Amino acid sequence: MKWKEPTFGPTPLLRSLMAANARRKAQSFDLEAEQKQLKLVYPEWAKEWLKKYKEAWHIAEASGDKEGMRKAKELADGLRDKLRKMEKMPSWAKEQLQKQTVRWMEANEDGNVRAMKAAAEAGKGIREKLETIDRIKKTSPQDAERLNDLTAKWYAANDKGIVDGKDMSNKPEFVKGAKENYSKEAQTIMSKYSLPKQDPVVPPVTGGTDVVKPPPSPSSDAMSFSYINKDGKRTDVKWTISNEEFEDYTALTQKQITEILNKKNPGLVKRGFDTAIYNYSQKIKINPKVMLATLGQEQGWCKNGNYDKAFGVGPGGEPGSFADGGIAAAAKTYLKWFNKGKEMEPSIATMVVNQDLNGKETKAVFGNKADTWRSNHPQYVAFMKKGIEIKPVNAAMYAKLKYTPWIDFPPQNSHPLEDWQAFFRSF
Repeated sequence: MKWKEPTFGPTPLLRSLMAANARRKAQSFDLEAEQKQLKLVYPEWAKEWLKKYKEAWHIAEASGDKEGMRKAKELADGLRDKLRKMEKMPSWAKEQLQKQTVRWMEANEDGNVRAMKAAAEAGKGIREKLETIDRIKKTSPQDAERLNDLTAKWYAANDKGIVDGKDMSNKPEFVKGAKENYSKEAQTIMSKYSLPKQDPVVPPVTGGTDVVKPPPSPSSDAMSFSYINKDGKRTDVKWTISNEEFEDYTALTQKQITEILNKKNPGLVKRGFDTAIYNYSQKIKINPKVMLATLGQEQGWCKNGNYDKAFGVGPGGEPGSFADGGIAAAAKTYLKWFNKGKEMEPSIATMVVNQDLNGKETKAVFGNKADTWRSNHPQYVAFMKKGIEIKPVNAAMYAKLKYTPWIDFPPQNSHPLEDWQAFFRSF
């Protein structure tokens, strides 16, 4: 047997020293000189990322990782290229593209391909808006200037609640109306010109301070599904919540969540529900509207004082128990089934929902009078025994049906899936 010389990779101590040395080199790199050489101006947020890529390059160099060196260089060059393009853009476009650029880089760092794709698509939408304004400018500089102004105002209202220079963030309905007016006027201007067909040029909905999402459009983004209801009639329903929107964890700011809950039930804010919903949404990357809609549907905003099972999955009414209680269980349940749904896409398996085989759901509504209700409505008992076969249109719908497996609930004459979607859309 031939002796083979053993080879060893860097020890943990050596790796630590390599990382520290790389960090030192990155921090000491003269970005000011580089800016002068490249005739670029680096904003502060970009400087931090360029240092990160410098650090990654030096770590790869120290370990002889040529592929790692190449990737770090490509990322840094890509960021510089974006900064060059952003220099001549209007301020609203710079701000929005900064958000998407940072969002893409964070997703790339985490290996989140889906989020990278969503950020790239959102960035593309912003660039298309600029192209539309430029095309119109060739014919009418006045219309182009007005369209640019409307776009800037829309983003100011959507991101910060500022309407025509005034902070109206405490009046969400007023802000919503202003956004609609800006969009209508923008569409009127664009309808006068022959423009390439693209996604709606209405500025996208931004989630808080980090993410930009296009608003759902029933005509283009909605997905339909059908079922036979409790009375034997075919019912067609539009599902408008995309997977990307379900994951939009910055759809609402902490302040917005607090305002919503204060209006619904101030007791929720006193118990820390607003902070918990925001924190868990950020932690597991789920849209806070998912949790708010569930809170509204499951216990009617806890107006009856039943905070203990606010999300329908267990205790969690006091801040100290959130980590192990209802809100944690609810968030993790949604995330678990959402990820499972994504694994099954594009063909999610058919589910059987709408079943009350042991009668517990009916009893929860009628208590001791459940048997009387059953005897008076044998057709509904049979309906809930058979259940409904449904094929979820996406992972978001799959997650909701796994959380609450009801579409048509005869005991309350309600439609839980549609009702939940309505809650979601109300924020």
